[in-house]
Amino acid sequence: MAGLYFGRKDAFTLLEVIFISVILCGSLFILIQTFSPGLESKQKVEKLSLMIILAQRFMEQIRTEGYDSLAKKYPGNESGSGEGEFKDAPGFRWRVNWWETGIPNLRKVRIKIWGEIEEKGFSPELEVITYLARR
Repeated sequence: MAGLYFGRKDAFTLLEVIFISVILCGSLFILIQTFSPGLESKQKVEKLSLMIILAQRFMEQIRTEGYDSLAKKYPGNESGSGEGEFKDAPGFRWRVNWWETGIPNLRKVRIKIWGEIEEKGFSPELEVITYLARR
């Protein structure tokens, strides 16, 4: 009967294992709650960064096409506008407005970009304004 000794001092009891498991689960829950807002912020920053890149690219396309092309693509006498969506960035739309400034051969151009999907009260929107001169 020497081999059937259950009172070993170096083993854990069931109560100790349950207690440690509860502490570990609670700690894990607290860590998840701590990092969750950081992940949401990261996603918002990624969307805003994408919108900035889209706005820069769109504005550069307008500058490259030039002053006269602006009125052809987005018709109007003293002003014009157009709207659409980005094919390479689903969920994001754009609107272009332009108008004469009163200074000959100078137009003001506004590009607005926004996300179609609102997530947890966050509806990203970006507006960029520049001037375009006839060369």
